[in-house]
Amino acid sequence: MRVPVLAMAVGIAFAAGGSGLVLHNASAAEASTVPGAAGTCAVADVAADVQEGDMYDENGEFFEKVRLTFTNTSAAACVIDGHPSVVLTGPATGSWRESFRLPETGAPARVTLAAGESAHASVRVRVLPEAPSPWQPEQMRVRLTGAAGHLMLQWPAGLAIQQDTYALPGAGLPNSVESVVAGA
Repeated sequence: MRVPVLAMAVGIAFAAGGSGLVLHNASAAEASTVPGAAGTCAVADVAADVQEGDMYDENGEFFEKVRLTFTNTSAAACVIDGHPSVVLTGPATGSWRESFRLPETGAPARVTLAAGESAHASVRVRVLPEAPSPWQPEQMRVRLTGAAGHLMLQWPAGLAIQQDTYALPGAGLPNSVESVVAGA
């Protein structure tokens, strides 16, 4: 007797003989070799843009979101998976470190970009307009999950932050990076 089977994921195969079902969770490297499957976006195939947002108040704390837009410049579809890793770099002054890695917030998402399509991620930072000695990052080192290498992007001039890593009551993490979202 034949039983129709709907395969919902790459890597499901029937063993000869009809009774054995082999499940295999394909790795990213294997998935990229499947005809028609999009591989991880390579750093060389992505153009990145940085846009500074407006300052906003959340429970008496001031924040700003910086939008990172990634555009697939290759001729083939590719995947951006989860949160980009973002490290802010700048001068080591006073009690501030030379580099500051932003923690990730929110559930990771997977976005497939056709040629010319874009996705974005938001970097949220705590700003203290009245602070006597905030830290002025100069650049962002951005690494896409699974991609070799990284992008070096200019940090918005004049956007000074605090290198805080503790959660603020009612406002969450002061400095963080969100997962990618489809669209520019």
